Amino acid sequence: MSEKATPGRIRVLRPTEVERALPMDLAIAATRELLVARKKGELVSGQRSGIEVGATGLIWTPGGHAPTKRIGLRLYLTNVPEDDQVVAVWDTVSGQLQGLVVGAAFGAIRTGAIGGVAIDVLARKDSRVLAVIGLGSQARRQVEACLVVRPIEQVRLYRRSQAELAAEADQLAARWGVEVVACSSAEQAVRTADIVVTATSSIHPVLEASWLVPGTHLSVLGPKWDKRAEVPLDAVSQADVILSDFPEQFRAEAHFMLASRPEGERMGDLADHLDGGRHHALERTCFLSHGLSGTEPWLLDAALKEAERLSIGQLV
Repeated sequence: MSEKATPGRIRVLRPTEVERALPMDLAIAATRELLVARKKGELVSGQRSGIEVGATGLIWTPGGHAPTKRIGLRLYLTNVPEDDQVVAVWDTVSGQLQGLVVGAAFGAIRTGAIGGVAIDVLARKDSRVLAVIGLGSQARRQVEACLVVRPIEQVRLYRRSQAELAAEADQLAARWGVEVVACSSAEQAVRTADIVVTATSSIHPVLEASWLVPGTHLSVLGPKWDKRAEVPLDAVSQADVILSDFPEQFRAEAHFMLASRPEGERMGDLADHLDGGRHHALERTCFLSHGLSGTEPWLLDAALKEAERLSIGQLV
């Protein structure tokens, strides 16, 4: 029988437990429900904020949902070698802390789930080929999410460092159950792909707009600032449909690559297009990932319920 959290005792999930309590299919389903709540005006998404102590920054992203009586936030540091994050969720009526998650796994799953909903909304239903530039944890989670929502048969990988890429592709093919191709150039990966994901830290374009053929969907996770972006401006501006999970946050940032541009004005909210953002097969579509505040406590609440069912996590 599962042991429940009680007043004065909370459940803490570590990275390996998060993997079990929040599998990608569950994370995507919970994120879609959250976006429905956002469309209804029920989700409160606070703006990202923080402080700096010397060269180190502390960032927090708060959010809440009155109908489920949940409020919480994510805390993380910048300009440090480790990515130890904390997410907490409270009950808004009792004030009781419901649980915590620590480590980096939760954040990547959460971003992957948002990306999965975006791909489900914007990519063609018959998409079979996925190209990914970058191979960090965020990139891998985007692949996992894409495999949940589309019948992908081939994943093409490219990163600047080619060392061991072919061996990693073989390992990932066994893990993902699809063909995985190690590409020697970004162009080789991107041309003719149905879905393209960029997940790098580059402030210089990693692809060219001309490589994105009609019908392609592009998801951008990395830098998106004026003259410092992982994709060129024309790769975004040529898209027939541009969506973001947190467009109001982008519009509040003066250095956003679409600031004061018509493309920024026509950028829509993912939550408003859950029934479908693509109008015909030859449209180019683009998703600009920001990381919607309020997703963290919502997904943690879902993970805590699954953790209780599975009797995992530590009660403290």
